[in-house]
Amino acid sequence: MNPSTLQGLSLKTIANTRKAAEQAVQAYCNGVRRLLETIDAGGRRAIETGAGIAVAQVNRVAERAAGLETPLLANGIEAAARASLPGARVALTLSERLAAGTDQLSARIAGAPRAERAVRSAKKAAAPVVKAVRKTTARAGHKVTAVKPRRAVSA
Repeated sequence: MNPSTLQGLSLKTIANTRKAAEQAVQAYCNGVRRLLETIDAGGRRAIETGAGIAVAQVNRVAERAAGLETPLLANGIEAAARASLPGARVALTLSERLAAGTDQLSARIAGAPRAERAVRSAKKAAAPVVKAVRKTTARAGHKVTAVKPRRAVSA
C-alpha cells in the first residue's frame, strides 16, 4: 500500500491515534495507581500513629491508676472503671462489627468470587427454614442442637 494515498494516510493516522489513546489510558492508570498507593501509605501511617498514641495513653492512665496509694482516690477510679466497662464492651462489639463489615465491603469491591457469593446467598436463604424447623420441633417437644446443611454433590 502506498502511504501517499488517502487510504494509506487515513490508516496510518488511525494507527497513530490508537497508539496515543492506549498510551494516554496507560498513563492515566499508572498515575491513579501511584496516587492511590501514596494515599494508602499515608493513611496507613496515620492510622498506625494514631493507634499507637491511643494505646500509649490508655497504658499510661492504667499505670498511673495502679500506682495511686490514696485509697479514696483509687476506689473512685476503680468505681469509674467499673461503671464504664459496659460501655467499653459495647464499643468493642461495635468495632468488631465495623471491622467485619469493612472486610466484607473490601471483598465485594475487590470482586469476591461468585462461588462465595452463592454460598452466602444459600445460607441467607436457608436461615428462615432452619428457624422454622427449630420452631416446629420445639412445639413437638424435641430439642434441636444443630442443623447442618447438606453439602451439594458436585458433578
